[in-house]
Amino acid sequence: MDVPQEWFSLDNAAKLYPAIEDRNRPSVFRVSVKLNEPVDPVLLEQAARRVLTRFPGFQVRLVTGVFWYYFERNTRDLQIEPDGPPYCRRILHRDPSKYMFRIRYSREDIALEVFHAVTDGAGALVFLKTLAAHYLSLVHPDLDIPPEQGVLDLNEEPQPEELEDSYSRYYDSHPRRPKTEPRVFHMKGGNLEYGQLKLTIGRIPLNSIMGECKRRGVTVTEYLSAVYLYALYWVQFKKGGRQRSVRISVPVNLRRLYASRTLRNFTRFIKPGIDPYLGEYTFEEVLHQVHHYMRYEINDKYLREEFSTNVHMERHMLMRIMPVAVKNRMISFMFNHYGENHYSGTLSNL
Repeated sequence: MDVPQEWFSLDNAAKLYPAIEDRNRPSVFRVSVKLNEPVDPVLLEQAARRVLTRFPGFQVRLVTGVFWYYFERNTRDLQIEPDGPPYCRRILHRDPSKYMFRIRYSREDIALEVFHAVTDGAGALVFLKTLAAHYLSLVHPDLDIPPEQGVLDLNEEPQPEELEDSYSRYYDSHPRRPKTEPRVFHMKGGNLEYGQLKLTIGRIPLNSIMGECKRRGVTVTEYLSAVYLYALYWVQFKKGGRQRSVRISVPVNLRRLYASRTLRNFTRFIKPGIDPYLGEYTFEEVLHQVHHYMRYEINDKYLREEFSTNVHMERHMLMRIMPVAVKNRMISFMFNHYGENHYSGTLSNL
């Protein structure tokens, strides 16, 4: 595969997002970096345009085909913008000049907002780290930032494996087993007005939480997942009435399990949870269950079966010949009625 290409198909996970996105669910996520000095927007835009050439998977616009969406190379000049509300607003892919991400800046912050069809959190971090490194090298020419720890070498040509659909590469064609999942507890509340975003920020010293996790013999992700589960469990418990299962959706970066260097989506979600119908839970019980659930679920055989199920559906003949407008309605219906019914909340664990 030669890169950069003029067009390429969406990866298996990416096919979900154009079908479900709307003004209330923009499918845009955000990562940012805080500097210890003011941002120079002129140099930041210069850095962004240079870095974009190293990431052909970002240098695209989304096009609606007859049967599937696809990415087409975008040659328009990339523009950065000042940061501020609304955050993570919808990216209208019907505009042919639109990139599927935006770079924003405030006094000391550089933010990257990405339509999830382009990449996942791990891929976005690589782009943001590379952008920050190149920007700082322009601001401080004597600064030597080596291409490591997620910073790509801008003098290196884009590699074909960075653009691969790793879901299809590691797809297992063995028959899938049908699975049933219970309906779970959902918190109720009023909707925010369009364009509003409620943001709650908490900070904890890294040494404190690392020390607590080490003492308990768990990872930070396991510990925070248990805290979130326990909080949701108590919200439902205090409300009384019927006690449903409580589960959260936790992403797993599949690059750690497979020999993949893709900068596109390659994540699968697992759903640790508890069943309050069985009785009351202490935090220690929740943490114990989460810890062992994750150790059991995060393995090649289980995760490969999970994402292979979706690839198998994508390759089904009926799905392949179905017009994209019909696919959108079907995928959106399935997601609205089944996808979010299987978890009470989501934890992003960058």
